[in-house]
Amino acid sequence: MVNGQVHLGIVGLGSWSRQIFQAVGQLPEVKITHCYSRYPDTREAFASEYECVACEQYEQMLDDPQVDGVVVMSSNVAHEKDVTLAASKGKHIFVTKPIATTIAAGQRMIGVCAQNGVLLAVGHQTRREPALRKLKEVLDSGELGTVRLVEANYSTPNGFKIKEGDWRGAEDECPGGVLILVGIHAIDTLRYLLGPVSRVFSWQDDGGLKVDGSWVTATLLDFESGPRGYLGSSYVSSFSHWIKVYGTKKNAFFDELRGLTLTEDSWEQGAVREKVAPPSNVTAPMPAVIEEIEEFARCIRTGESPEIGGEAALHNLAVVLAAVKSDKSGKPVEVASLLTE
Repeated sequence: MVNGQVHLGIVGLGSWSRQIFQAVGQLPEVKITHCYSRYPDTREAFASEYECVACEQYEQMLDDPQVDGVVVMSSNVAHEKDVTLAASKGKHIFVTKPIATTIAAGQRMIGVCAQNGVLLAVGHQTRREPALRKLKEVLDSGELGTVRLVEANYSTPNGFKIKEGDWRGAEDECPGGVLILVGIHAIDTLRYLLGPVSRVFSWQDDGGLKVDGSWVTATLLDFESGPRGYLGSSYVSSFSHWIKVYGTKKNAFFDELRGLTLTEDSWEQGAVREKVAPPSNVTAPMPAVIEEIEEFARCIRTGESPEIGGEAALHNLAVVLAAVKSDKSGKPVEVASLLTE
């Protein structure tokens, strides 16, 4: 750190990287000083726009003693390599979801960070949306009563943009297709709200796309805490991101574009609705992204643990991979069985 300011490097300069740069721009205690992409034009453009050093090699930022941590935004299969190298150089690490594409890779990443005494934070920002924070507060208060059922959907039309040969169509790089690309956001949020998933049963198909992969998925969920649920995720539908929680006293309905509403509807009274949180702010810089980067920098300064570390992210990945296995076998799959293989 220089004068108390946390200095970060960033590797991987895709579209989501702009969210990170713009979030850091809201945090005077954080600065991105180095960036790296394997494409020279891309890194030079980012360096010019955001006033940081364009590194010709990833190792260049890792060898700079003023760099405290690295934001890993590279492709899914590159996460292990990039995290391992950064950890070996003593850099703290924030890696975008998913932590990896295999459980073994994720476990190795957790291990190498522990061995080198560096922080590992994972970017599952969705649970940080204010309306979902409010939903967690409502659940913990007991206002909904006993929860036995939850439904969720996270879908986008981005599948129509996939071209032949895209890494998203490769099972080793994108297992579960839409489930690991966007459905995992809902998986993490549901874990945050209700605790770990113990068992899944899933159906997946290509959604009519001419690209290999699972682009329409429907997954049943058993939670260790008791509730059962359903998660739908499609890459060939218009945007949808909602969660419905059904309690013995009230129901809660979160919609990213509409906010959080509690309901006590009945035949006798009709619709009884209370809006308790506004829609999410999805304009860059997103508050949820600002929060996770601010937390990462704070953890570097104080040594505290991040809200979403390696183990939580590994469970999210295990749910995705259990769903893939269930679709192939036609049987329910215990999530723990993947974590202990």
